[in-house]
Amino acid sequence: ALSRTEHRVTVEVHALDTPDQVLIGKATASALKLSSGRFALRAGLTSGVAQVSVSDKVGNKSMVLSSEIAQDLGISSGDVVRVAATQRRLRIGPYVGVLTAPQRKSAIPSRSFGRDTEYLRELCAAGKELGLIAFVLPFDAVNLRTRRVFGRVPELRRGGRWHIREFPFPDVLFNRIPSRAHERSQQARRVINYALRQKSVHLFNQGFMDKWAVYAELSRHPDVRHMVPTTARFQGRPMLKSWLRRFGSVYLKPSSGSLGEGIVVVEQTPNGVVCWFRNRRQKPVSEKAPNVDRIYGRISRLIAGRRYLIQPDLRLLDVDGSPFDVRLLMQRNMSGKWLRTKMFARIARRGEYASNISRGGSGVPLDEVLARVRPKQAQRVLRDVRKAGEVIARAVESTSQCPVGELGIDIGIDRRLNLWLIEVNGKPHVDVVKPSTTDRAREASVRRPMEYAIYLYRNALRDGRLRRQE
Repeated sequence: ALSRTEHRVTVEVHALDTPDQVLIGKATASALKLSSGRFALRAGLTSGVAQVSVSDKVGNKSMVLSSEIAQDLGISSGDVVRVAATQRRLRIGPYVGVLTAPQRKSAIPSRSFGRDTEYLRELCAAGKELGLIAFVLPFDAVNLRTRRVFGRVPELRRGGRWHIREFPFPDVLFNRIPSRAHERSQQARRVINYALRQKSVHLFNQGFMDKWAVYAELSRHPDVRHMVPTTARFQGRPMLKSWLRRFGSVYLKPSSGSLGEGIVVVEQTPNGVVCWFRNRRQKPVSEKAPNVDRIYGRISRLIAGRRYLIQPDLRLLDVDGSPFDVRLLMQRNMSGKWLRTKMFARIARRGEYASNISRGGSGVPLDEVLARVRPKQAQRVLRDVRKAGEVIARAVESTSQCPVGELGIDIGIDRRLNLWLIEVNGKPHVDVVKPSTTDRAREASVRRPMEYAIYLYRNALRDGRLRRQE
């Protein structure tokens, strides 16, 4: 196997005597237990041969690449990379591609990737700081036949331009494709499936999560099933009547929805049935009817063409009549350990039934909210929520067929202070622009996915998987 640790070096690019030449300083060569000679060179899915020379003229933490090798590997002078070696194998990397949708044809660089533009820029900056060759990879910029990609490398100042650079197919792919429609496209599926077939490529966060699949898996998991609300696939009018008799109020949720979109709330009252939903202008409205039969036509039109789930109203705690839940951003670090990067209460806007910030909800520190609504139990509930986030993250990871590096977890707290799993989001929105995001949390939110990429890469180095396709 390759050496258990990689060493960070700064790259210099020069026109050398031969196009396959690599020069390494004595200190780095000693640390890598490396001597001069011919080496099999591997970078991403590109492989070749390099003539390595240990040189007194190269700085202790430097490596000189011929201009031909540097161009082939997509590396420039000044780049900091990680190098690992065996007696006759040299590995440069890791290459980390942040997989996303095609770049927008916009003259304004700050809008190149929609609302994710600055987040993607900061991911690349965090990767660069860690010694990764990190870039944004639109799924339409991949040539699977040649195993080459055309990544986007940002100027690191906010609003800066994005430059196209050719790289080998990366060692690690972080799936941040922003929509289900894009992720279902033929081009995206081809890239994702290709990555999954390669033993030496690690894809993490395979895709958007289906609510029903998540509930079904976690309802059987011994550590979290007590937090999973009663959930079923919605099957029509008789089921709605039965659930209203049993629970009084229910939520209908799209199985593949997000951002609170498509939710319908139905409540049985002494005076009939009330239904809350959003109209075509996305304004919250309600309709009343004497019974389910009189209003079901409206409900069936609202949910037509999509698979829906049904859940009881959990009667969550509220602030001045506005219900709230808790959003946790859970991410894994360089050791593969789950850490809580962010935690805050999301309070629904007055008159709303969903707390999503995209729907006008507000994010407030959880300790402040609990101190206001349940001051005596606030510290205990805080501890319970923190623990629940870690337990749920590990449970989701254990049921996934693909490595999971980050999750958005929504937890509800009912009036008896029971905790309920509302939703698990495999593509949580990470806002790096809002002033309310603390510098420490913002830095961690972009740094940890890059650290997890290193974790996956190092594991492959240790067990030799990165050599199998050379």
